[in-house]
Amino acid sequence: MTVRIDLEAPMSWQALTPDQVRAVARLTHGGLLRQECLVALFCELCGVQLSREDETLLLHRGEDAMPISAFTLGDLSSRFSWILDTEPVETACPFDGLDRYLMDTTFGDYFHADAMVLRFVTTGDMECARKALTDLGIPNPDLTEEEAWALQLWWVGMKNGLKERYPYVFEDTGDDGEGYNPITARQNIMLMLNDGKPQDNEKIEQSNLHDVLSALQHKIEQAKHLEEQMKKMQ
Repeated sequence: MTVRIDLEAPMSWQALTPDQVRAVARLTHGGLLRQECLVALFCELCGVQLSREDETLLLHRGEDAMPISAFTLGDLSSRFSWILDTEPVETACPFDGLDRYLMDTTFGDYFHADAMVLRFVTTGDMECARKALTDLGIPNPDLTEEEAWALQLWWVGMKNGLKERYPYVFEDTGDDGEGYNPITARQNIMLMLNDGKPQDNEKIEQSNLHDVLSALQHKIEQAKHLEEQMKKMQ
C-alpha cells in the first residue's frame, strides 16, 4: 500500500507560532549553509524527518515513511526561502506574558529595549538581550542564545508592524547613510513633541508607546500637509 504524508506548514511570518519562531531562530543562526537551512526549516515546520535507506531518501512522520526524490525535497524546501529572503512582520511573540504589539509599553521602555536589541545583534552580548526583556516587563529573564535570537526575530517583525502603522514616524529619508540609531531617533522625536520644553521629556518617556507614535504621526502629517499648501501658493 502506498503511504501518503500530507504536509501543512506556515507560509508567512504572521502564521508562525511562538514555538516555530524559536525554531526558526535556532536554525537560521545554526551555521548551516543556505540549502541545508531550507531543508531543516522544511522538516521542522512540516513536522517530518528524513532518513536514507541504501540509495533511497525517505520522508517520515511518526510510523509512516515514503520515498522522496532529491528534486522534490529541493522544491519543497525552496518554498521556505521567504524566511531567509524577507524580514518578519508582526511575528508571534516567543515569550509568555509579553504582548506582541507592546500595547501597554511606555515610549521610554520601548526605546531602551530597542537600543539593547540592536547592541545584542552587533556584539552578541547576552546581557543586552536580558536587559531588553527586563525593559518590556519580564524581570530577571534567564535566556538561552536561541531565545535571544528569537527575541531579535520577533522584535524586527514588531518594528516592521509599527512602520506599517506609523509610516511617517519610521520613514527612511536616506540622508546620512549611517543607518538607524535609536538614540538619535529618540532625540528627534523628543524635539518634535516637547515644543521646546526639554523638561517634558520625562512625561513623554512615561507615556504609552502607541500614544506617542500616534501623536508624532499626526504632527508629521500636519507638517507635510502645510508644506504642500505652501508649495501651491508659490
